[in-house]
Amino acid sequence: YAATGRALPPPPAPELLRSMMALAAGQAIPDEYVPMMLEQSSVDGGEKQRQWRKPAEREFSIAIIGAGMSGLGLAVKLKEAGIPFTIFEKNDTVGGTWYENGYPGCGVDTPNHFYSFSFELFHDWTHFFSKREALWQYFERLADKYDLRRHIRFNTEVTEAQYDEKRERWTVKFRAKDGSEGSFDSNALVSAVGQLNRPSVPKIKGLEDFKGPAFHTGRWDHSVDIAGKKVAMIGTGASGMQVGPTIAPQVEQLAIFQRSPHWVVPNPNYHRSVKDEKKWVLRHIPYYVQWYRFQLFWGFADGLWPALQKDPSWDKPAQSLNATNERYRINMVRHIERELGARKDLLPKVVPNYPPYGKRILIDNHWYRMLARPNVEL
Repeated sequence: YAATGRALPPPPAPELLRSMMALAAGQAIPDEYVPMMLEQSSVDGGEKQRQWRKPAEREFSIAIIGAGMSGLGLAVKLKEAGIPFTIFEKNDTVGGTWYENGYPGCGVDTPNHFYSFSFELFHDWTHFFSKREALWQYFERLADKYDLRRHIRFNTEVTEAQYDEKRERWTVKFRAKDGSEGSFDSNALVSAVGQLNRPSVPKIKGLEDFKGPAFHTGRWDHSVDIAGKKVAMIGTGASGMQVGPTIAPQVEQLAIFQRSPHWVVPNPNYHRSVKDEKKWVLRHIPYYVQWYRFQLFWGFADGLWPALQKDPSWDKPAQSLNATNERYRINMVRHIERELGARKDLLPKVVPNYPPYGKRILIDNHWYRMLARPNVEL
């Protein structure tokens, strides 16, 4: 079919499709997921999904706060429906968190072929889990392709928004980078500001007296050369797990301050590059990309649902939720033990005392190997 360009066969009947989905996922798939797969399985790779349409023949405008992933995705669909919109973006370009964050090792911990718009598939990711620059450029290209920049007011921060019940209108007040202020009226207001774009710096006693450079990962100071320095890192969440292993080989000493450990899963693709053969298949073989995205979606999202259900009769409620959750826990602990090697003394510090997925799960970025380094202390 790829070679000849002849018309593809119609999608299979729902029951057969569900069986195919179960085979692809390696487990039973509920009926309610079949319509989603049918919608995603358009012949041209997602471009002809259900189209957005203008709901009524009347003037209707929308104000959007933020030109990150959510704001841009909404803008594309509003433009498709013919609904006027204006985006207010505090930065000088698009990308949101992928523009603002630039710390060492910054990248995505959801597979790129899933962490991307279904209407804007990209087959040339260099890695299965790309770094920050690749993600940011993806959104830059999106803004250009769909001609979104002329709808965006850059360097403009929304300061206030009020809704007038009688007029049924929003009044959005904003401040530009040069200090000038103004207001904007719209029928609807959408907040797409994200939740991690304002660094939270705790009030640590004595911090103001520290003479060395100090900064948050969300505002990494690239003018500071950390090579050969003694570095203290506070926090072991997703960003910390990317920064630590990246800088540990460069610094003289890395002291990591951890409030509580996280559950971490290994993924063999985390550091792997995408081979040209894989890119060719994604681009040319009909339906392959949709099935690949479904497998990633199932493995990273809804396929985990059974492991998150509390079993009232489970006899180990303090460490796991049910038999499936316990199996995940055992596998994660085994991985930690293998990675730590001879450093078994670290186990009490790094094995969480709550059930897996009780907090956001993280992917191992050689974290435990790093902890075992002679220049690293947890």
